[in-house]
Amino acid sequence: MCSDAGIAGLVGMGQEPGISDVFAMHGASRLDRADEAHVFDGDTAAVEGLELFSVWSPVDLLDEMSVPAAVFADGRITFVPPLSESQTYDFPEPVGPLTVYKTNHDETYFLPMGIKTLKKASFSIHIDRAWVEAATWLRKLGLLRHDPVDVRGARVRPLDVIAAALPAPVDLLGRIRGHAYCVVEVTGLKVGRRKMVRTWSGISYAEAYAGHGTNATAYMVGTGGAVATEMLLDGEIRERGLVIPEQLAPDRFLERLRGKGLQVHEEIIDL
Repeated sequence: MCSDAGIAGLVGMGQEPGISDVFAMHGASRLDRADEAHVFDGDTAAVEGLELFSVWSPVDLLDEMSVPAAVFADGRITFVPPLSESQTYDFPEPVGPLTVYKTNHDETYFLPMGIKTLKKASFSIHIDRAWVEAATWLRKLGLLRHDPVDVRGARVRPLDVIAAALPAPVDLLGRIRGHAYCVVEVTGLKVGRRKMVRTWSGISYAEAYAGHGTNATAYMVGTGGAVATEMLLDGEIRERGLVIPEQLAPDRFLERLRGKGLQVHEEIIDL
């Protein structure tokens, strides 16, 4: 529809996907050939007196923990059971090591579209142990189902009931402590040698609330969308039809990102 109308429709322009994809394209540009791209989301959000909460849409969080995770390998997408693959990932300070889980995210689909040489791509996110345990029991009880069930004559999705019982993220503003970080690793060859380009950005919840009146995750999501929209309005996006983050000019995107207070860090590591 967008192509037929001669307009651009921006999709996946947030933090992850969005900023993460542009980080991957930037990393790939530093290499002669990019073989792997992996996205890591590290969040240390904590709210006094609350063990289970979400800093973004509770529906999306529950959905992410309930569906199989996509993994790109050897030219095709495969799926693994929900929260079945994890690792300890060492995020930059002040976040540090966290357990991350592979989940179903758009980057796994988008990255091979933008970086044609990729052999592997994935998305992993830190999920608190309390949530992992809760999600296991919620799945066993059928409370993360998407299909409606009858409750005294009303048709409701169990997942929506659980989400409605959780605190709304907006009601937690000013109470959240911790940091939100996005890290992307792109591995490949540079002059015949194996290299990894690691790119990241992040912000504390205190800084996001003090400076912008929102939480850290929301600020990064909104900033990714704002930067892409500004690029479109300023004529820096020429494509028509559906436009994914991989089609944006990385250098211009990162320059604008820095202008909105998100520092972009990079290191190139010999492997």
